[in-house]
Amino acid sequence: MHLGQFSLGAGALVMTESTHVSAEGRISLKCAGMYSDENEAAMKRVIDFCRKYGVTAQGLQLGHAGRKGSTLPPALGGKPLKAEEGAWQTIAPPRCPTRPTGTCRAR
Repeated sequence: MHLGQFSLGAGALVMTESTHVSAEGRISLKCAGMYSDENEAAMKRVIDFCRKYGVTAQGLQLGHAGRKGSTLPPALGGKPLKAEEGAWQTIAPPRCPTRPTGTCRAR
């Protein structure tokens, strides 16, 4: 309903929030995703509603949290999840670029 209400207005484009490309790429357990059939089906219901009743184009922002992931939702403090809370291993590039020698130079 949140996105549907905006599609009814006079705007030219309604964008979804950052939608993550993998479960490991989420910021929190509550983040939107497009990495499973269930995610796709849920988003399809939203888009179908917006197309049927709305007048705007729809956009979806793809995102990946990198090392900022595996946290509580911001409304719950945004702190790193503990193992018993469902924490996952984040995936990200090295903290700084490597030089040809394989060492890292601080910025």
